[in-house]
Formats: sequence, structure tokens, C-alpha cells
Amino acid sequence: MIILTFLANLALRAGVPQRFAKAAAIGVLALALIAAFFIGKGIYDHRLIARHDAKAEATAERQARESEHKADAATNPVVNQNAAEHAARQEAIRNATDQHPQDAARPVGPASNAVIDRLRQRQRGAHKTGA
Repeated sequence: MIILTFLANLALRAGVPQRFAKAAAIGVLALALIAAFFIGKGIYDHRLIARHDAKAEATAERQARESEHKADAATNPVVNQNAAEHAARQEAIRNATDQHPQDAARPVGPASNAVIDRLRQRQRGAHKTGA
């Protein structure tokens, strides 16, 4: 009510006739509220779109990294060799624990021995080639 009175007095000082001053104040107040609503909505929409764009960019970057990693793994022979060696180690551990289940429960069992034997074989192969 105080704002409406202030706006009506302001309209009178601006030269608006007294019978239209109250209507002009209500109109200005309504326009100000509508403008505030649309400004607030614009800010909200902008933030919502920015948040959505950030999520989309993060998803795209993650997918790009994953596809790049898959492509690197497929084309990099070192990665393929390491994967094959890891699979061979796992198979040796599985075979050793299947063949000696009672020894597998010990702290250093056949699985550890299989890994150590494989490392020794690899080291002997490296010394033979001079690497």
C-alpha cells in the first residue's frame, strides 16, 4: 500500500491527472512485477540450461575417454601383452590352487609359487636375450 501511494504521488508530480494517478501507479507496479518475474525466469532458465550443458559435456568427455582408452588398448601391443600375461598368471594361479587345494589355504601356497616360477622364467628369458 505504501508503494502504491508513493507511485501515485510520483505520477502526480510527473503531471498525470489526479483521477489517473492511482491507475498509473497500479499499471507501473504491475509492469514492474511482470518484468521481475520474466527476469527471474530468464535467470532460472539460463542456470538450468548451463547445468544441463555441463552434464552433457561431462558425459561426452567421459564417453570420449572410454572410447579412446578402448582404441588405445586395441592398438597398443604392450597393453595387449600385459593383458595376456595377466590372464596367463591368473590361469596358473587357478591351476595351482585346483591341483593343491590343501596347500592353497597356507599363507604362501601354490598360487604364490606359480607366480614366482613364472617371474623366474621370464627373468631367465630376459637374460638369454640380453635385455
